[in-house]
Amino acid sequence: MELTKEAADVALKAVDFDKRNCIDAAVYFYHEASRLLCRASQQLEGILRDELLKKAQEYDERAETIQKPSEKREFQNKELINLNKCRFLFRQALDADESKNESAAVDLYTQAIELAMEARTETDDSELKNKLSTIMLDALERAEVLKGIKNTADVQHSGTSPMLSKKDLPSKIFQRTDSQQLKVSGKMTYTEEEKKVLLATSRINKHEFVPFMDIDLNERFQYAIPFTDKDGPLALSPKQRREFHRWARPEEICSEPVLIAGEKVDCFSIKQTIVSDCSFVASLAVGALYEMRFHKRLITKIIYPRKKNKEPLFNPFGKYMVKLHLNGVTRKVIIDDTLPVNKYNQLLSSFSTKKNEMWISLLEKAYMKVMGGYDFPGSNSVSFI
Repeated sequence: MELTKEAADVALKAVDFDKRNCIDAAVYFYHEASRLLCRASQQLEGILRDELLKKAQEYDERAETIQKPSEKREFQNKELINLNKCRFLFRQALDADESKNESAAVDLYTQAIELAMEARTETDDSELKNKLSTIMLDALERAEVLKGIKNTADVQHSGTSPMLSKKDLPSKIFQRTDSQQLKVSGKMTYTEEEKKVLLATSRINKHEFVPFMDIDLNERFQYAIPFTDKDGPLALSPKQRREFHRWARPEEICSEPVLIAGEKVDCFSIKQTIVSDCSFVASLAVGALYEMRFHKRLITKIIYPRKKNKEPLFNPFGKYMVKLHLNGVTRKVIIDDTLPVNKYNQLLSSFSTKKNEMWISLLEKAYMKVMGGYDFPGSNSVSFI
């Protein structure tokens, strides 16, 4: 009877993973429940034996049912990812358009058109083709209007800001140009002594975290292929290493991922796992609760890219910029959206109980990058700006 009880417990896990659309984990536990029931049936005879074998067959059939369409689901996910990329590019183009940055807008409209055209050739879904065609036509119409107004691309579209060395910082961060003075953390100028302090404190755990400037609002977030952080993957903690299977992007973890599910961040959705960053998770909860109660942005104003209304935006291209107050000044932290998961596709980092919401995992990753990786003995609080 112990085998049947163990099989029942395993089957419950399978059903739970099945409901959460964690296919690989559900398949594994369905087959494991079937195996245990087959072993238990060898100790029985008659009707009881037949019932156990029948149940084992049901588990195997369910595993095969949810496993067979996996290739189709993967293809559909790719189509959805392409549609989301097109929408993202079009929204970014509209924002640049409204900001009178015509050159950047034309570039983004063109990227949206090209990606939509390519995506249309890769799908047989008529509804999806119509959505892609709408984006193409809207982007083309507006791009043509802009080209008629401004034919020369005299506004440079900012690319990814390079990682700066110490010797580069004074000239590239604190210099004053003829047409523009770059603001750093709201201040127009710094004394020489302040510059030396900021310069010395920019390097944290082998990475440069430079002060956040107005020009960083033009950070590029769209790429031909998903963005990968040039600083490489973060170091894992011992507990994570024991369970680690791979680095996965949000689209590989859940269907239709979003940055924030609903109209605002929810402090009650934060779930800590095996990363020992209690203080940071607590600060996330406090910040989210404050934002919920007083409607003042603490969490949502530090995540980029953002919409025109300054709401943070899920980026299907996989790049995010986070503003954190570090060593006395607001600094920018660049991350990609790859997250550690185990063989059952479960996150090995803090996450949201809303299964397709990603802001908690991504903010934690930004903080972990500053701290040198997930592998650290404890945490201290961090400031949001």
